[in-house]
Amino acid sequence: MQQKQKPILDVACGGKMFYFDKNDPRVLFCDKRELHTTLCDGRPFEIKPDIIADFTQLPFDDNTFKMVVFDPPHLLHNETSPITGYQQIKYGALCGDWREMLTNYDTTIEEDLYRVKMIDESGFIPDVRIYRKPTAPRVVKDLQRWCNNRIIPGSCDFMDYIPRADGRTIRQLYFGGKK
Repeated sequence: MQQKQKPILDVACGGKMFYFDKNDPRVLFCDKRELHTTLCDGRPFEIKPDIIADFTQLPFDDNTFKMVVFDPPHLLHNETSPITGYQQIKYGALCGDWREMLTNYDTTIEEDLYRVKMIDESGFIPDVRIYRKPTAPRVVKDLQRWCNNRIIPGSCDFMDYIPRADGRTIRQLYFGGKK
């Protein structure tokens, strides 16, 4: 019997601390490491993904999953030394120019809106992160503000959102729409 494809891929699951249910049946957990250790405070800690793979070289075709969770490590690491610190063990660490790993995907605002919509329709709360805010397009900053404010998304569609005091909607600001 063929196993049903899980709709969600977590590409850097680590210790699955992102989840209340660390065995969520909807999620295929992926990480580049597997680890069983004891933390400095005596608690056991494990990283046990379903699939061992680096998020920069995933073994899946495009559009295989309905949603991809990407909560990457936020710590830096020198590639020449071993990972020994509590936070690096627990949360993982990125080497080199990690910002290049997390940005520069050349997506359009339409693609970004589609992903936000899919996440929302799957019953999750979209969370938009911008790693290079000074150079991000203004519409992406507006999308981040609309998504990450827990009141605004439920009160209006993104295209009808009014991000500034001039009273113009996103549709008017960026898509040539009329009031």
